[in-house]
Amino acid sequence: MSRFNSTVRERHATPVLPQTAKSPLNGRHSLQATFFSGLLLFILLCLMAGLAKAQSLAAPSSLSAATISKYQVNLQWNDPNPASSGNQETGYVIERAKGSPTVWSEASVTPADTTAWPNMSLAAGTTYFFRVRAFVVSGGATTYSAYSPVASAATQSTNFPDPPVGLMASAASDTQLKLTWQNKATNATGYHVQRLVSA
Repeated sequence: MSRFNSTVRERHATPVLPQTAKSPLNGRHSLQATFFSGLLLFILLCLMAGLAKAQSLAAPSSLSAATISKYQVNLQWNDPNPASSGNQETGYVIERAKGSPTVWSEASVTPADTTAWPNMSLAAGTTYFFRVRAFVVSGGATTYSAYSPVASAATQSTNFPDPPVGLMASAASDTQLKLTWQNKATNATGYHVQRLVSA
């Protein structure tokens, strides 16, 4: 009788538990976590690459502004990030201030390799200040270089006569040319005509 009881106790002491089935959701969640971790790492690498590129993006070292008329100023600058450097800019942002270099606003955005821009439709007899900086778009982020030196120019005053338009030259004889143009000035005293003889 004691031997039978001992055998029964040993059988009950080591019960066999049923195995739990592995849920298919666990594997799916693991794949999703791996995917999003890889995506996050890719985004971070792109941002770091863009930041490194922007840190080495040089600003134009020269900027000039030339008065053209009562309503136009032409800008010119150097391109310090050519394609051959391996660190080419996406473009340039031109900023302008009127009267004093204190309140700046965006005047234009140019494509890469641009080194000149005509600013038209300005006010007559007004001083304008300009500055330029390069920018690059990488990894969905836009970063900028430092600014160029500031350049300034004043448009011609309203006292300057408007230039003539429609200048045409026609042969009047074997030794004579006839020039015609349309007068646009209301305060012109006369006109100076210049001639260039080809070599």
